Amino acid sequence: MNEKELPKKMKKMFVSMFAFIMILSGCSYFLKEDPLFSTGFYAEEYYNEGNYHEALEHVNKRLKRYPKDPYLLNEKGLIYIELKEYEKALDVLDQALQFDEKIDSIYNNKSVAYNELGRFEEAIDQAKKAIDLKPDAPEEFINMGNALLNLDRYEESLTYFELALDLEPEEPISFYGQGASLYFLNEYDEAKESFTKYLEKVPDDIDAFWYFVHIHEELEEYESAIEYLDQIIASSEGEDYDALNYKGVFLSYIDEMAESLEVYEHLAEQYPDDGYIFYGKAIALINLDKTKEGLNVLEQAIDLEPSIIDWAYEDPLLEKVSNHKRFVEMMELD
Repeated sequence: MNEKELPKKMKKMFVSMFAFIMILSGCSYFLKEDPLFSTGFYAEEYYNEGNYHEALEHVNKRLKRYPKDPYLLNEKGLIYIELKEYEKALDVLDQALQFDEKIDSIYNNKSVAYNELGRFEEAIDQAKKAIDLKPDAPEEFINMGNALLNLDRYEESLTYFELALDLEPEEPISFYGQGASLYFLNEYDEAKESFTKYLEKVPDDIDAFWYFVHIHEELEEYESAIEYLDQIIASSEGEDYDALNYKGVFLSYIDEMAESLEVYEHLAEQYPDDGYIFYGKAIALINLDKTKEGLNVLEQAIDLEPSIIDWAYEDPLLEKVSNHKRFVEMMELD
């Protein structure tokens, strides 16, 4: 199990989370700044309710009357981002720049779209332009930090999230980005502090729980990791494969083999063709002194996933059977 695999996926999750927060704040900002919205415009109301197609319809109606208005075009770009139509968003935002190249948030919104498309270098370029135009807007530093984080430039991303916190000390997404950067810099205690502040403001964020799982894993604080896994499992009504699998592993690490076996028996019912699940089950059985049954399950695990044999022979959790004739024979199958 690659220890950093899940958190790297979380960096991609961070893109979407960031876009959601930025869009909400950006929408209210532009409606406030644009004098054309003083009467008869309901796009913001529809937007905040999640009715993006209705919001788009209202923006298009206003654009028929004011086709060269950069604020309206910017709004349209924001809505396209929420609709996950990022190329369309970029086209509209480029149109907005034809009529006004000095609106910082247009560049920032382009950066959001590029981040969503995985075009992080372009996202950085647009974020720089936004910061140059408005160096006191925390959302633009956050966006820059996000792109840098996804390029594994963790020291730089940390700098930008901290600059964002200097400008807006209570912004949750800045704490999240700070924590993620610190995690990948192996600064686990500091990362815990950042994510703790984040969860004080966003208490049910599963992605943040996952970071805590891996932070505690790195610190070998398995009981604490299990506490966060239990929250993740509860939120999925007991059906989160990764959380259950990790819980089974960590229970084995702290010698809670009976409970680990319960976890793996539950998973084995759901995933009867997953060799890694049966490997975890075999470890629990062997350490509960159910050697024959455990070796049967271990053989089943190897049949399902032959690569298990490459590292099972040196797994300390299988030390009890390291000299067992049948185990030695299995290890010689390769």
